[in-house]
Amino acid sequence: MNDKRLNIAFEPDFKNVDKTRVAISKLCMDVFKNPESKHLIEDFCLAATESMNNAVKHSGAKLIEVELFFNGREAFFRIKTEGEKFDSALKRLMPALNDTDELPERGFGIAIIQELVDSIDYKYSDNRNVLTLRKVVLNKK
Repeated sequence: MNDKRLNIAFEPDFKNVDKTRVAISKLCMDVFKNPESKHLIEDFCLAATESMNNAVKHSGAKLIEVELFFNGREAFFRIKTEGEKFDSALKRLMPALNDTDELPERGFGIAIIQELVDSIDYKYSDNRNVLTLRKVVLNKK
């Protein structure tokens, strides 16, 4: 299973995000065949999609690089973009949704992502943002 991997580079466009999301979902479903894993894969794919959408919307990068790889019962999604360092204060609280007058303009994306994955790692090096998401997925046969 560790040899299954996906590397895609695309121009920042939401149509490209959708195509990449489909490829990620298909590979995850191929690797984690257990029906009990389906909801975990869906969460992971939603988090990956949100991170790609954020890159398209906010990064200003000319190229977005993504990588999907696996390690036993874990799935990893890494996204790389060139540009300025983004706010690395990743720990965000999900805003209260009961008072729509007080909802912030930004911050939902990271809050959603951190709810859906087991860990998030962010690094900035050589003018590149590198965000890695990790999700533990059941893989009983």
